[in-house]
Amino acid sequence: MEARAMTTGSPTGFFPGLLKAGMLWVLAFLLTVLGMSTPANAQFLSAGIKSEIAKSINAASSESLRKRLKDIDAHYAKLAYKPIWIEGNKPTKKAEAMVEALNLAYEDGLHPEDYDALALFQKLGTTNAAGLADLEIHLTTAAVSYAQHMNAGRLNPASVNKEIVIYPSAISADAVLTNLRKTTNLKAYLRLLAPHTQRYERLRQALAIYRRIEANGGFSTVASGPVLKPGASDPRIPAIRKRMVEAGTLKNAGGGLNYDNALAQAVIRFQENMGLEAVGTIGKQTIAAMNTPVSERIRTMEINMERNRWLQNEFAPYHIFANLADQVVKVVRNDDTIHAEV
Repeated sequence: MEARAMTTGSPTGFFPGLLKAGMLWVLAFLLTVLGMSTPANAQFLSAGIKSEIAKSINAASSESLRKRLKDIDAHYAKLAYKPIWIEGNKPTKKAEAMVEALNLAYEDGLHPEDYDALALFQKLGTTNAAGLADLEIHLTTAAVSYAQHMNAGRLNPASVNKEIVIYPSAISADAVLTNLRKTTNLKAYLRLLAPHTQRYERLRQALAIYRRIEANGGFSTVASGPVLKPGASDPRIPAIRKRMVEAGTLKNAGGGLNYDNALAQAVIRFQENMGLEAVGTIGKQTIAAMNTPVSERIRTMEINMERNRWLQNEFAPYHIFANLADQVVKVVRNDDTIHAEV
């Protein structure tokens, strides 16, 4: 009777109580294990971030990258290695915005592949501890690189030409990360890093136009032939009109075979833009400029945007700008060229 009472008695009896306690312990254990593995908890994520930085420093392929990573490590140390881009065991909206900015780096003549932009986009869906730590550090490294490139250029001027005596000073990694953490408008902050000049903005707008032209098959071409002066007639005039519309110096390509004043003014503006003698006469140099592939024009714009980043904040409102590559000297006032000599 006593034995039966022990097995069929009240839930507060010995065995039911033991079973209940055991079930609670198993449940607690499972929750702990699950909490440690998927999704990652803050403690394990911080440890993973610290480890990932150390591995990246050891594997750095250049001294400049190693220095950047050490600066990043110093910033994270102040945060006790808490994440900048991860919250609630997933990438934040700011992380997504940063990855988008990296994928649009070409808009400023930079290259998304330099920042592993596509790979970072593909990592945004990760939720495990190791994957989140990897995303955190690689996104931070890419963000700092991008910010410093926007601010002072991607290349060392001396590595391009030893005769270029320019020493651009980029914003520090610590300042970049502090600002990225604090900003509520990431896109606006990143734009502040670029040169604040009309010259740079014009290049940026032109680059976007030329990329669209490239995507649509490139520029039309103009056949070679005798020198053309305003007032002349020539079967190539319609092709020249079309080319000037593409260059943005003429509004429409309508008209006959006569080299009229409207076209002459468009050609003069084109010649000015190309650093040619701007008198409206169309000779071999002007035809060659018209027939330069759009890919080459894009490359030239990218180079000029890089030069502008090197020289950010170096120009007074009134200055003389010598472009040795194009062999032209310009007198500039408030970003407008008021005189040019070839």
